[in-house]
Amino acid sequence: DGPESSPAEVADPDLLIEADAYVASFCASSERALQWLHYGRAGSGFALGFSTQAMRHEPFRLAPVVYDLSRQREFIHRIISTAWLQTTQNIVDVPEAERAHFREFCAQSTAQEIWASSCYLKDAAFAHEEEWRLLTYELSTDEFPPSPESRARMHFRSVASRIVPYQAYPIGTLI
Repeated sequence: DGPESSPAEVADPDLLIEADAYVASFCASSERALQWLHYGRAGSGFALGFSTQAMRHEPFRLAPVVYDLSRQREFIHRIISTAWLQTTQNIVDVPEAERAHFREFCAQSTAQEIWASSCYLKDAAFAHEEEWRLLTYELSTDEFPPSPESRARMHFRSVASRIVPYQAYPIGTLI
């Protein structure tokens, strides 16, 4: 049995979960002419190679972009199924009076996971790019602000008269 809501239960209307997401894009091949023309200063730039194994560490997730619509649906379905499973397994440990709040928290967390993970989904017309994305994000609420570790990773830079936040990423050894 999954979590059930009675009509009398009302979730916390003040609960708002936010996600601060950071994404970097990479190409699987340095030989893509279109990539050079679009992103490599009209072909005059340079490519850096990275070991994908060295880039796979928490709190960052490195994965290839999914271009196929059926695989995109499976991707989203997997997020929702995992969230549902975790919700139904853990709700039994939540006091009855707090279950509506717990459900709302789980629903909003799932929505934020889908939103952040959508960076891995792209139209099939772009499949030639063979893109990979590096994602990190952190959920926060008024009650649970971002962690001190997350704040320490955040930096700011000026780009075209704007202030742009970014997180430093240890890239390891260049190959």
